Amino acid sequence: MKPKHQIISHMINQLRLTSEKKYKKILPHTVERLLWQDEITEMKRKLRIMSHQIDQLKEEIQAKEALLVKEHLDHQRVEKEKETLKTELQKMKQLAGTLVVD
Repeated sequence: MKPKHQIISHMINQLRLTSEKKYKKILPHTVERLLWQDEITEMKRKLRIMSHQIDQLKEEIQAKEALLVKEHLDHQRVEKEKETLKTELQKMKQLAGTLVVD
């Protein structure tokens, strides 16, 4: 029969080997998980930045659309005014033509 300290030493070695095997299996997965977590964190950061940029672009589009509508209304007003002035000019020319003939 083996002495008690040899049995204990053998058990300790078996536990150590079992632990090493377990950690050797777990470690790559843990490292991989940490790398994925870093990548996910980075992707979330980029998503927040892009979301903020999208919001800014939406605001710019809204401002430009409002300006475009204003410019369109101004253009319509000027065109209407131009037509009114053309009509007035025609009337004045006709009036001037009738005054010269008389």
